[in-house]
Amino acid sequence: MKFLAGFVTAFIVSAVGAFLVIVSGVYDVAATAPHTPLGRAILTWTMRNSVRVCVIHAIVSTDSRRS
Repeated sequence: MKFLAGFVTAFIVSAVGAFLVIVSGVYDVAATAPHTPLGRAILTWTMRNSVRVCVIHAIVSTDSRRS
């Protein structure tokens, strides 16, 4: 039970912290500022996975029309 209470508390604290960062505007989201190396790596990884999934769906959709 203590574990669950700790988990819920950590989740709430994290959510409140994220909300405060979003509302405060301290994170620069302007397109003029480059991404950090970690942010760039995450975005590149996400983009590649997205393209791979979209291509697979496009190929399946194309093949199913030919049948």
